[in-house]
Amino acid sequence: MQASMWTISFMARRAECYVDTSAFIAFLDQSDSYHPLFRRLFSNPPALATSCLVLVEGHGWFLRRYDPRRAIEFLNFIAALAPLSIVSSATKSFRKRERSSRGFTTRILRSRTRMASRS
Repeated sequence: MQASMWTISFMARRAECYVDTSAFIAFLDQSDSYHPLFRRLFSNPPALATSCLVLVEGHGWFLRRYDPRRAIEFLNFIAALAPLSIVSSATKSFRKRERSSRGFTTRILRSRTRMASRS
């Protein structure tokens, strides 16, 4: 049995959900106590929205807590997250900083690799 046109038009649409830094961290960091919950939530997410500041904070967190490689993995995850929109007037600025930060992180990885090979 198919729902009538009136029923469909009054059904709640899947809302856009704002994602803060803690949600990204909980999903990507398996040692986080909320990881199982956010793993389920990210498996079939609604339309997601976040801000440039959240992305910068998340990148910085992975950079400080782990290493440049994990920080780049965070940026790659954000780039691949299809239902995500970045809500900010500074989106172009973030993309410019993202490219710059990837270059800086790559230089750090190269210098660490050189130092490790000398040891």
